[in-house]
Amino acid sequence: MISRQVSIMLAGYRAADFNDPSIAYAQFGAVLENYSDATIAYVTSPLTGVQSRCKFLPTIADLKEACEAVKEKDNVRYKSSRAVEETLARRKPDINYPAPKTGPGRCANLFVGKGMPRYEEMAERANGADPKHFRWDYERGGLWVSLVWWQDQPPESVGAMAGKLGDRYEPGAFDDWELERRRSEGSV
Repeated sequence: MISRQVSIMLAGYRAADFNDPSIAYAQFGAVLENYSDATIAYVTSPLTGVQSRCKFLPTIADLKEACEAVKEKDNVRYKSSRAVEETLARRKPDINYPAPKTGPGRCANLFVGKGMPRYEEMAERANGADPKHFRWDYERGGLWVSLVWWQDQPPESVGAMAGKLGDRYEPGAFDDWELERRRSEGSV
């Protein structure tokens, strides 16, 4: 790989620029042997390499400087990604994910209050149904049903539904999650 990449790099220069091309190839190859394949490919590419920055034949010092700059950039990138991995590994036990819901109403995610469209239909459906799909909410005066139940019926347009619900909005009302959060904080 190295000899091919050196050939690619030096192909952009005139042959008259070399005292002895075979020695130049050997010297550039010796420098590149100390670096990774990715660094070699980057430094010898006509788009990103030394020849895109040097108007004249690069010296061994130019090549080594370019290789060291790429190597340093890769080291910083590696250290940064490694530091992120270590931080995440250290924090992982600190993250407290809520336990999955169990018991009645665990799939209920849509509140249907008394007087809302389809309340009677959902209340009727709750009689004798699998308890995971609904739960009664006596504080808010309605029940929570699974979205699967709601979508099981012919869907109404969002605009029509918003028009039906618009006059029933109660300022200060909050959803089940908010109620649970306030209860745990002791503010309700």
